[in-house]
Amino acid sequence: MRADALRLRLPGGGLTKRMAAASADTGDWTFLRRPAVLGFVAVLSICLGASLPSSPFKLEMGGTWFFGEATWPTTTWMLAGVVAVYGGMVLFVRVWFGLYQTLRARPGVPIRSLAYMLALWLLPLLAVAPLFSRDVFSYAAQGEMMSHHINPYNYGPGTIGSGPFTSGVDPLWANTPAPYGPLFLMLAGWSASLSFHHALVTVLLLRLQSVPGADFGRRVRHLLRAGAITVAVMGALSLISGLGWGWLANLGTPGTVRSWMAPATGAGLLISGTAHVFGIGASLPGVLTFTRAAGLLGAAVIAVYCLRHRERMGTLTALGVTMMAFVLLGPVVQPWYLTWGIIIMAPVVTGWLRYFVLGLSAVVPFIGLTGGASLLNQLVHTDPVTMVLAVMVLWAVLIVPLGNWTTSWRSGTSRLAGELAGPRPQGAALESS
Repeated sequence: MRADALRLRLPGGGLTKRMAAASADTGDWTFLRRPAVLGFVAVLSICLGASLPSSPFKLEMGGTWFFGEATWPTTTWMLAGVVAVYGGMVLFVRVWFGLYQTLRARPGVPIRSLAYMLALWLLPLLAVAPLFSRDVFSYAAQGEMMSHHINPYNYGPGTIGSGPFTSGVDPLWANTPAPYGPLFLMLAGWSASLSFHHALVTVLLLRLQSVPGADFGRRVRHLLRAGAITVAVMGALSLISGLGWGWLANLGTPGTVRSWMAPATGAGLLISGTAHVFGIGASLPGVLTFTRAAGLLGAAVIAVYCLRHRERMGTLTALGVTMMAFVLLGPVVQPWYLTWGIIIMAPVVTGWLRYFVLGLSAVVPFIGLTGGASLLNQLVHTDPVTMVLAVMVLWAVLIVPLGNWTTSWRSGTSRLAGELAGPRPQGAALESS
């Protein structure tokens, strides 16, 4: 017993304490109910706020969802919706980070418990309109094209004419060919046919298909094998679908967007703008070509470094860093692109990279907004008193304690440590106090 007590006091005892905590209350994971419920409340708040009329978080257009679309111009519920959505996002990030800290200190949680938690969090999202992006309407329109034997690699959604399938498509992509693989487009086509060519039902089917897809553990285990069979699989799908390899030629489609969110594109916009201020004739397309090429070259250098040091870094970390580099230094960055590398790195990342991944995971959800310009314009004309109240509510969500679920299970550790240490010498209590 004395030896065990000594181990608790030695350097590195934190690891021993974590092991003791796990053994002190083995099998009792009831404290996970609180973060599960808090996360559900957070997601529900996001969904309710985004479903209010005139919400900037969804496409505010008649016929794009089953409920929550305003048929008249109104800003009455705008600020309430903003507070509900951002408040829910702040709460969810807090719950997620607290769960990370807890499970890191007490490993061994059954996957089934986390699966139930994830299912609870997903339920509200299955019912509300597509949030933060209009891309799913493009996918549905491409599926409708497939159902009519129109090759999305050659034409944009606009080729099927005006109607429910194209009303929600961003005008930027209306006449743009698809850069997606043949399997995805075949699934989209089948969805349009199964829905009997109903646009909103097609969107629902595409959403449901994404749920059994977010099993990355199995994909990671077979990642190395995947490289050897990719060409054969893509070739077979291209032949079966009859679409060919047109998606390769369309991979540059997202690059038509000039966004400050992409460092390579932002640098080009900054250089070109600065040159014009000083009267230097610098063509924006030419500058963007240079900065984007430089970004991709930098990503390639990082990829080679990761390849050469994969044994020291670990295969998954090296692969994750490579994917993150190509996203961050690519011509266009969408917030969800970053998940490609984050999900691969999350189980194994250590050191400063862990904090980098944690920081990205916490910040990225707040980047990108369907109606960002409209929201900014509405906030400018909002009553200052109402704005102050909204900020106070969001601040309260940020700082109000969530309970002791992150530490309550540690009481078993304290009791175990006391039992292992035995009776303390008289005066130890005074000294420790």
